Amino acid sequence: MNTIKYSFIIATHNRNDDLQKCLSSIEKAHVRSQENKIEIIVVFNGENCEKSTLNTKDPILFKVYEIAEPGLSKARNFGIARSSGEYLVFIDDDATVKEDFVHVLNKCTISMKEKAFCGKILGLDGEACFSDIYMNNKIKYLGWYDQEYFRGSAHVVKKCLMEEIGGYNEKFGVGGKYCGAEDADLFFRLKQAKENIVYVPEMVFYHPLLEGFSSLKAYKYSYANGAVLIKQVLCDKIHFYIYCRIMLKELMQRTYGLLRNILFPKLMRNKNQKWQYNAAFSGMNMGIIDYIRFK
Repeated sequence: MNTIKYSFIIATHNRNDDLQKCLSSIEKAHVRSQENKIEIIVVFNGENCEKSTLNTKDPILFKVYEIAEPGLSKARNFGIARSSGEYLVFIDDDATVKEDFVHVLNKCTISMKEKAFCGKILGLDGEACFSDIYMNNKIKYLGWYDQEYFRGSAHVVKKCLMEEIGGYNEKFGVGGKYCGAEDADLFFRLKQAKENIVYVPEMVFYHPLLEGFSSLKAYKYSYANGAVLIKQVLCDKIHFYIYCRIMLKELMQRTYGLLRNILFPKLMRNKNQKWQYNAAFSGMNMGIIDYIRFK
């Protein structure tokens, strides 16, 4: 089988124990598929970022950098510029990969010849799905309304394509103006570039499950989501109706949850505690308004 070099890019900030588990899982996956070339690029970013000593079996695989500027997207773009792989694998520092990940990845890139992929995300126990959509065990070519498959910690993009579309938008993602939605922005720009994006359920990532949101986290996440959707409306006039439908659907879901919580507070107490309807509703609206005001 032909082989391709893959660059794993990991932006990290003060999660050294989680980072070590992430790196160990990638090394283990490489041992299972040593005929494939990989490199692991670690970017410690942000002020007061504690850089750990990496415990690794094969230090040759690693490139380690430090940048003072905060921001997930900024750190990933920094890593992209210093990568030498044909395909780039983006994974969060608190996530891991399945032992056969490199083998599956190489099989997909060789046989499908596509430039963008995303994988299935399971909880750390390997049982529960991160989201109900990952119960889908069939390969799927993603349409415009399938952006939820394309999570920030579980996608693979050909380097030449990332360079062509300009990498991540550094306004989005943790540490940016909009604290999240860097994955959604990238997804829509890939679609705008008329690229196929393939969901491959065999390509398994493990990530801590979301047990719920604080009101601040729910606000920030929805704020970024509102901003990224109105950004697409304004910059991609040909497909504006798609983003409007997505935005309307999400606003209606948040409004429905908010109204139910107001009318039936006791019945909705647990759900509201998890999803923070008021904060999510306010955040999305303010994200839309602020992006229009300050773009």
